[in-house]
Amino acid sequence: GEVRTKKFESAGVFRQLCHLHSEMAAFIVVVDTKYFAISDKKGAFKIPALPPGQYTLGVWHEKLGAKDVSVKIEAGKPATVEIKLDKK
Repeated sequence: GEVRTKKFESAGVFRQLCHLHSEMAAFIVVVDTKYFAISDKKGAFKIPALPPGQYTLGVWHEKLGAKDVSVKIEAGKPATVEIKLDKK
């Protein structure tokens, strides 16, 4: 029933541990952009209304790590990207 407030000053992945249950943890991902998405159970995602341009797409997974890929968005064309994360 407790509520705590925390303001994150920088982007990053922050792990919150449970002091009562060692197997419990939560992850907070802070990004410095309004363009982000959370994938579904199959790993699919959409980022709507992204202006045309060249972008770096960063992905993160609790067990598979992180990866950055370059993505070019063209006006009026859908962009598709496939990213494979290797098991650690």
